[in-house]
Amino acid sequence: MDKPADYGSAFRGSNPLGGTFHFNNFFTLLIGIFFIPYTNKNSKEEIMSLQEKYLPVMALGQELGAKDVRVEEKDGKLYVSATVKSPTEKNKLWDKIKEIGGNEPADFRADIKTETNEPTERKYTVKSGDTLSAISKEFYGDPNQYMKIFDANKNILSDPDKIQPGQELVIP
Repeated sequence: MDKPADYGSAFRGSNPLGGTFHFNNFFTLLIGIFFIPYTNKNSKEEIMSLQEKYLPVMALGQELGAKDVRVEEKDGKLYVSATVKSPTEKNKLWDKIKEIGGNEPADFRADIKTETNEPTERKYTVKSGDTLSAISKEFYGDPNQYMKIFDANKNILSDPDKIQPGQELVIP
């Protein structure tokens, strides 16, 4: 295919899957993923599986309001670049990428920039009934990451099972 199909401002490129896409936002990206004509050397199944595999990353990016999103499918890898507001949001995206593809995914490359340099640590004030596991699930989506929170707060916590309402915890 010499020129891409025209989907309005959804993307522009010399080859719908071999070229670089420019998306205004993740919503446009999600639409583009499911309506892009398959004209790559790779099989349709291989392309679909990568795009489907990392769809939760794209959905999280949309939720976080990622901008300047670029996606490229090349050599069996999905390349994504985007800009998010803060290092905290960048870390959320990387956590989701690692959740799907492991600590060093072989089929995904990302260049995620931030608009600000706010600290990546957040604060959380413990409420009655809270546990580190519940707080971990809220911030990381995984209750088993509670030791990250405990380790970051050893200055005020002696046991991960003993937290008190009113304590202010650092969430790394």
